[in-house]
Amino acid sequence: MKLNRKFIKILTASIFCFVFYFFSNAQMNPFGIDLPIKSEAVYLINTDTNTLIYEKNKDVKMASSALVKMMTVILALESDEFKQNPKKFLNTKIEATSEIFERLYLKGASNANIKLGEQITIKDALYAIMINSACEATMMLVNHLTNNNPEQFVNQMNEKAEKIGMQNTNFTDPDGLDTEQQLTTAYDMYLLTKYCMKNKLFKKIATTSTYEIASTNIRSTPIKLIHTNKMLSRFLGGKNYDSRMKGIKTGRVDDKENLITIASEKSYNYLLIILGAPKEKNENLLYKETKDLFDWVFKNLKLEIIATPYENIIPHNIKVEMSKKDQELSLTPKDPVTILLPKTIDKSTIFWDVSSLPKTISAPIKKGDEIGTISLKLSDQEIKNIKLIAAQDVQVNIISFITHKTLKIITSWWFIAIISMSLLLFILIIKNNKFKKSKTKSKKFKKYKRLK
Repeated sequence: MKLNRKFIKILTASIFCFVFYFFSNAQMNPFGIDLPIKSEAVYLINTDTNTLIYEKNKDVKMASSALVKMMTVILALESDEFKQNPKKFLNTKIEATSEIFERLYLKGASNANIKLGEQITIKDALYAIMINSACEATMMLVNHLTNNNPEQFVNQMNEKAEKIGMQNTNFTDPDGLDTEQQLTTAYDMYLLTKYCMKNKLFKKIATTSTYEIASTNIRSTPIKLIHTNKMLSRFLGGKNYDSRMKGIKTGRVDDKENLITIASEKSYNYLLIILGAPKEKNENLLYKETKDLFDWVFKNLKLEIIATPYENIIPHNIKVEMSKKDQELSLTPKDPVTILLPKTIDKSTIFWDVSSLPKTISAPIKKGDEIGTISLKLSDQEIKNIKLIAAQDVQVNIISFITHKTLKIITSWWFIAIISMSLLLFILIIKNNKFKKSKTKSKKFKKYKRLK
């Protein structure tokens, strides 16, 4: 009996571990990418249509490393000092102080080879941070923005993350050296990148592959910066070089590597986030998987226009109350529906999931009124949400209107309550009258007995 109980406990624990492992390693792969992805977390999206192509462990928390510097840069570009006078802000000189190098000492931090006491412009620092992942430039910028109060800046980072919707991210420093408490997810990094890339100057800096810091107060020769994403360089990237790729940011935690990058070809644009790519002896797995994923999407996916407003009617009609003979309403997309599809799949295989739409709706309805949102699915996985509008006007029928309103009133809880209370009151009044009459008769009978 004891053995059986022990066996049951072990079996239960095993099942729990299996279920936990299964869900914590969840994937969404609506397009059937047949690649052996070893990286711990991946988020790949087409930015033209905002279509998710592939995800793996998108909400699993992992060390964010140098990717946090993206937040540092965007906060600088949104600072009051920048807004007041962008040109003056970018040309302001900042200095590398001894406190900065004390913090970086023996930490193996990436840098731009800026020396103690050297002065560079904020513009130079921004490029050094994004291209070279320079930690000394990061802290030079942060100290300037906060008057040597990095803790204040970290608070701003977390406040901004909350506003963007990064629910699983915690920032603890501006340069990513804290690898234990500073955590994020692939999806949160997607949200941050999407937000940052709306800023034109950020986008320009983040997609620059090389940059030169001009001569400074202590050196006559310029500092040449080369992007840490070696796939951008034909010389450094070797077989992993990819001319389709631009920026954005790399990161490293012990033996794991992170990368955020975009790639464009023939008007197709993709954003890829990879976290926790393991290092292998004979091959850079981070670059290999990045290249493999981009090769696959550019080779296998195509844009298809599957519906246009008023030309295409959605295969679902809604019954319209208060219209003549309960007329049905036809629906059409609010905007042209363009989706990504595998080149081997016909657009007729797309499933229009209309389960979220109401079964009935009340007249009057004007052509173009927004009715609801439905999802398009491929292989039971959602690939796009679209808004639907009325394809025609539907007028109110007076008789149907009166009938509908009357039925609505007499079946409403308050009407039933009033009728019930009125009926109860009526019964009480009748009973009370009967009681009074019987009491009067009783008195008369007593009087008559006394007279006798």
